[in-house]
Amino acid sequence: MRSAKRLIERLRGLRPRADDVLDGCPLDMLASSFVHDPYPVYRRLREHDPVHRCKSGAWIVTRHRDIVASFAHPALGNAPSRFSVICARNRERYVCADVAHNVLPFLDKPEHVLPRRIIASVFRAHMKDNPVDIAGIARRLLEPHLRSGTMDAIADFGTSLSAEVISRLMGLAVADRDRLLYWSHHFFHLFAPIPSDEVRDRTDQALADFREYLRVLVQERRLRPGADLISNLLIAEDDGRCLSEQQAIDACMLLFSDGVENVDAGIANTLLALHRHPSEMLRARAAPETMPNVVLEGLRYNSPAQLIARVAREDLEIAGTSIRRDTPVFLALGAANRDPEVFEKPDSFDPSRNAAALLSFGMGRHSCIGGTLVRLQIECALRVLLQATNTIRIETDTLEWTPRVGHRWLKALPIRLSPR
Repeated sequence: MRSAKRLIERLRGLRPRADDVLDGCPLDMLASSFVHDPYPVYRRLREHDPVHRCKSGAWIVTRHRDIVASFAHPALGNAPSRFSVICARNRERYVCADVAHNVLPFLDKPEHVLPRRIIASVFRAHMKDNPVDIAGIARRLLEPHLRSGTMDAIADFGTSLSAEVISRLMGLAVADRDRLLYWSHHFFHLFAPIPSDEVRDRTDQALADFREYLRVLVQERRLRPGADLISNLLIAEDDGRCLSEQQAIDACMLLFSDGVENVDAGIANTLLALHRHPSEMLRARAAPETMPNVVLEGLRYNSPAQLIARVAREDLEIAGTSIRRDTPVFLALGAANRDPEVFEKPDSFDPSRNAAALLSFGMGRHSCIGGTLVRLQIECALRVLLQATNTIRIETDTLEWTPRVGHRWLKALPIRLSPR
């Protein structure tokens, strides 16, 4: 009877529910129900099928302890699978494949070592020596919306804030914001299966344009260096070695894109959690010094980065499950961050909890270089927003999430503000 019911649902075009995933229906990470709320599915997978074969043929790992072990597994690599559009053999055919094999998230040792050291060192030193007044930018961006009483917390606030902050760090013209955002949106297609030839072609064109824009800037900064991140990347050395021009250009693509996409989502996701937990909203407004803990809990509770992809370099086992060589393996950070073996009452939003086991920024040699900046921007944005208002109310009953494998991004978050 249950099988017949499930067949009827499929014929009607409906997606499998959380309780169907373990009953003959492999997980479809683009299913509308999963995009809307992945956490019931994560819970069932952790409990009953912690290394699960997805509809795509990839494996998804959902327990915290298995993901931590996988980060250190020598047979799990970062370079794209030979079956992927962005695999090495396509570097001459597609710009997206060439870019993927030139940026940190897709590099393995030894190619990964030098650029990681240089980029991490330059980024951290530049942030320390050239601090940006993030709170000041946030207050300026918020001011007109306090007067109008409404805004989209993503487009009007989070995206504008993060784009201006990373642009200032890199010495990019604020007037170029819209096209930079367009290019960075396509950059993130590298991190999920590219769904069609049309999307691949648009992505290739966007990345080619992004590269050319940065190439001109790199040439200008070589002639006239400034106090900006790009100039510092061009002169940085590690044991007498430096980045090639193409490595520097593609590193800048990564830094800008990472500096925007998950920041605005982190602001929106945490604000949504606070709205749904009014007592925590009141505490955060009354005690702004607690905002760092609020942000860490927001990143645990509804992480913008839900998955990190790896590829099996040889036949291996994870938690007793055999995985064949060249198979993609998704490490479900969003599931690990709600693992009850690590976090007590994980489906509760509790900023007082210890966030030491948080996996939203990965771990080890491939952890997010800009994690500190991401947290700082979310902290400043929310602190400014809460201190400038008496109340914040979300103006929609229907939230739409971007159907993108690996990320939890709201399309919009319209809010009504009552200023102090």
